[in-house]
Amino acid sequence: MRLTQVVEQSVDIDADFLITELAPTDMLLQRIGRLWRHDRKDRPCEKPEVLIVARDVGDAQDRQTLKDALGHSAYVYAPYVLWRSFHVWNGRTDVSLPDEIRTLLKTTYCKPKQDEPDFIHEVREKLKKKRAELHDIALGMTAESNPAMEDDEYVATRYSTQRQVQALLVRDAQSTIARADLTLADGQHVSVDEKERDFDTTKKLHKNLVLVASHLLSPMPRPPAAKSEMVEDEFKVGLLHSRFPAYRREELESEWMSNLGKNGTRPRGCVLVATQVVEQSVDIDADFLITELAPTDMLLQRIGRLWRHDRKDRPCEKPEVLIVARDVGDAQDRQTLKDALGHSAYVYAPYVLWRSFHVWNGRTDVSLPDEIRTLLKTTYCKPKQDEPDFIHEVREKLKKKRAELHDIALGMTAESNPAMEDDEYVATRYSTQRQVQALLVRDAQSTIARADLTLADGQHVSVDEKERDFDTTKKLHKNLVLVASHLLSPMPRPPRYLTKHIYGDVAVLRIGKDGQLSDEGGTTMPLGYDDQKGVYRIEDGAFRQNGFDDDDEEEYYESDW
Repeated sequence: MRLTQVVEQSVDIDADFLITELAPTDMLLQRIGRLWRHDRKDRPCEKPEVLIVARDVGDAQDRQTLKDALGHSAYVYAPYVLWRSFHVWNGRTDVSLPDEIRTLLKTTYCKPKQDEPDFIHEVREKLKKKRAELHDIALGMTAESNPAMEDDEYVATRYSTQRQVQALLVRDAQSTIARADLTLADGQHVSVDEKERDFDTTKKLHKNLVLVASHLLSPMPRPPAAKSEMVEDEFKVGLLHSRFPAYRREELESEWMSNLGKNGTRPRGCVLVATQVVEQSVDIDADFLITELAPTDMLLQRIGRLWRHDRKDRPCEKPEVLIVARDVGDAQDRQTLKDALGHSAYVYAPYVLWRSFHVWNGRTDVSLPDEIRTLLKTTYCKPKQDEPDFIHEVREKLKKKRAELHDIALGMTAESNPAMEDDEYVATRYSTQRQVQALLVRDAQSTIARADLTLADGQHVSVDEKERDFDTTKKLHKNLVLVASHLLSPMPRPPRYLTKHIYGDVAVLRIGKDGQLSDEGGTTMPLGYDDQKGVYRIEDGAFRQNGFDDDDEEEYYESDW
């Protein structure tokens, strides 16, 4: 039986022979503890046996040859601990347990010897630094200091790893927006409804959950042009997306729920411009939808925000949808298809958009939920034989990409996902910019270790690298927003005075009188902030000359073509 570290503590197995790669001594002892664990007769051997598979780490002459000798294990465990463990176990032909446990552990983790090679000393110092960083991160994630995250945020399970989301594995699904009949991966059948909760059903669902790397798409919308073209305050216009700090997004969601929610007081007219955040997380009820072309399943989610609740005095006889798209059917090659799809091709798979266009083009009405299955089946059924050659190429590229993402997802399971090195950052989704946290402030008086801040929401806080305060942490997190890291170039170093409150990379950005953002040193960024727009990109030729170019973004999406 081939197993990972899950058997070290959680599984009570009893084996006779163990083959294991080199690991820290305490991990090896845990594994050896699975041998002859219980009293049994008729054992196939006179005593349990262990084979530790490892290259001769003792021959390493520098950090590179050490890394080569340790192989994949160096990405899972600390190289210095592996080097020490190798010397503890190398040459041993027997071990007496539990008698020698204390000696083995003490020899592995005792103070380093004076004659350790210089490159081993460097590896040890790097480990000490990393442990200090992880200690601060761990403290920052305790119940004392970590405020509740927003619905659409995921806290990494360990330092510098991909964000992961739960995936429910099913073999079949017959669903509407609010209800579904599912055949789960284990073969059980369940029916679920958004208004009902059943404990047995919940248990069955959780038995079929697995963690996979998330690949979230959150394009930044343009500020609503409608506001500049109407008579002042003729009707309400707003913007809702993920580039607002938490405090402001809560205010906006509450405001729009009071207008468009189930029990909201309907205005005589309003326009809400939003990203995918409203597809599932916000229960709004509208009459008219204008949307860019998207995959059929995404369009159905958006259409599900129309006439969602029973209301009197609707301004129209039926809900209406306008899908804004160029004539994708006229595309003659990959370039003209790319031009026709526009920005949507950088958010969704071009082939799926092409199929979705042909499903919806020419339609004047749709009956939901009756036609959901037909629409999805037509979009995702097997391709027709007469598809143009360039569409075949785009489809093959999508198949290849899906296979890569499948491998990536499998590689991020608990069974196979190694710890990343200190200086590596894993993207939260495939082929996208890395994003970092930005703390928005209106004023900052700071030293290296301490600061007095006026936050974006107007609250004043004092922070110190040696002090932790739960209320202060909550206030800080309410003023955080994610921004693309390439827009903060060079990336500001995380200030020490925030280490007790915010883990990971964070940039402190000051909101200027004109709304433009700058770092603590006064360097202006190609970003602005407004309470109605959120964080937005400033289109200015000066920033292009300084290296802030749209080409930086293009490179993340070219792989789709």
